[in-house]
Amino acid sequence: MENIKFMVYNKIFNFLEKTFKSIIPDKYFPWLIDIKNNCFRRFKKSYYSQFGEDIVLTKLLKENRGFYVDVGAYHPKHFSNTYLLFKKGWKGINIDPSIYTIKLFKKYRKHDVNLQIGISEVPNTGVFYMFSHPNWNTFSKEKVEEWKNKSGTHYLGEQQIQCLPLREVLNKYMPTNREIGLLNIDAEGLDMEVLQSNDWIKYLPKVVIVECASFDLAHPEQSPVYSFLLAKNYRLYSFLGLSLIFVKNGK
Repeated sequence: MENIKFMVYNKIFNFLEKTFKSIIPDKYFPWLIDIKNNCFRRFKKSYYSQFGEDIVLTKLLKENRGFYVDVGAYHPKHFSNTYLLFKKGWKGINIDPSIYTIKLFKKYRKHDVNLQIGISEVPNTGVFYMFSHPNWNTFSKEKVEEWKNKSGTHYLGEQQIQCLPLREVLNKYMPTNREIGLLNIDAEGLDMEVLQSNDWIKYLPKVVIVECASFDLAHPEQSPVYSFLLAKNYRLYSFLGLSLIFVKNGK
């Protein structure tokens, strides 16, 4: 009965979400998701990520006090690859250019490091393009032109955002003598730039997740992300939905 109620409530909310997401300002959409999560919190939920990636992670990362780095964190709970780990006692660094996203992380993950910045190969100020549906926000000019022509969302404009290499962020905020259990990257078309900005000698995460919509499982070698991480001594462990899950060899 509880599952039936959940399905009914979820369908109703999804209908309302689709109705209102194209007309409400960008700054209110994360709070709409927050309301949804609070309304459904009495229903038991086994995973929080979009395609169940966090279920795989709990099998790969069994420790209860690990450390994650989430680039393009989006939301502290909704579609989060790190929230289930957070509930187990993990802490980490959450990075997102959206001030509204970071406000939510500061509310729900007070003990994490929550940074409103972008990630780039060299320090600079990037142009951040914003949509009424915030998971389409991006630094990629090419993605903006593509998504402006899609229905269901509205382009809201742009903002200047500080961008830093991932290695500089980790040098400043990584706790001493801690290993990165998970590096999660969802940078909307700029994933390679994030990967290339890391110091792969100093920081070698056990698991790396990268969202890659263009990945072809029949021809993985055509993916720059796949080839890059293969050269860094990682193997492709799983491909779920849009997410490539890599594991460091020897783990």
